[in-house]
Amino acid sequence: MIAILLLAIAGCAKDAEPARPAGYWFTEPQDDDQRLEVLRRARGIDPCALVPRAELEKLGAVRSVVNDQPDSCEAGIGSAEYYKGIELDWAVVVATVQKGQKVTEKTVDGLSVMVADERDALPKEQFEKLVERNCTVTGQFPAGAALMLFVSTPLGTEPCPVGESILRTAAAEWVREPQRGTAPETARTVLTSADPCDVLPALGITVNPADRRMRTCDFTYRGGEVSVRYEYEEQDMILGDEPTTLPGSRHPVYKDVSSKGDFHFRTATVGPAINPDEPGLKYGPRYPTVSVTARNPEDAETILTQVLTLFP
Repeated sequence: MIAILLLAIAGCAKDAEPARPAGYWFTEPQDDDQRLEVLRRARGIDPCALVPRAELEKLGAVRSVVNDQPDSCEAGIGSAEYYKGIELDWAVVVATVQKGQKVTEKTVDGLSVMVADERDALPKEQFEKLVERNCTVTGQFPAGAALMLFVSTPLGTEPCPVGESILRTAAAEWVREPQRGTAPETARTVLTSADPCDVLPALGITVNPADRRMRTCDFTYRGGEVSVRYEYEEQDMILGDEPTTLPGSRHPVYKDVSSKGDFHFRTATVGPAINPDEPGLKYGPRYPTVSVTARNPEDAETILTQVLTLFP
């Protein structure tokens, strides 16, 4: 959900901007080496540690805190009944979040903050039919990293003030750079702090550091678009319909045989299940996975073979 929201954020009103705080995250990178350093340091941050449990408990009884992706966390608070509790999702992002319409902009503690309230985006008649409330709050650091937060609340509870309060706390924790493992809920896997662009030298390819992301690497290979993704996926949601093998790989690999589109997938699980006893997983336990999407299935296999050499 966070990845989709990254593309959907849009902006309108601005508050006056106070003086910018000092420090690493409030300094814009000046060259490619500095941009790569932003990515490296962002990958080292423990996402779950950005919102301490004590902060979550201010909203009610904490049902769960889950490290759902290498760079993100989610929490459930209060009632587990549909539309009755509070759900939070937040992610560490390295990108400049795009702005457009229907978003309020402000500056909070040196961050450029965008607040997207569905009240402003939906027609009145549609808004009045909602069964829960949603808000997206994004805090952009001048260094090029951002914290994205999605909040769902029951009717009667405004989600945006909740999100803005959590964002302020998370931003303060961010500048302390809590390292992976600070929060007990954070999983440590082979994908922890891993860079999906590490395969590029073996392919003889370079990518502009400004275009690199936390857990995806997009590039052109033999004239076709390719995407490498590092993710935690529930077992039944792993891309690929049929088991296959790749030369020299000890990891389970899956290929798509039913794709009718322009792209083909090859996916491998590169570690054991993460928290296999975690309750509420609809599609089985989460696994660390690497996947390659390419227009040519042979290219997908070639690139995945190279990626898997990074996970012997």
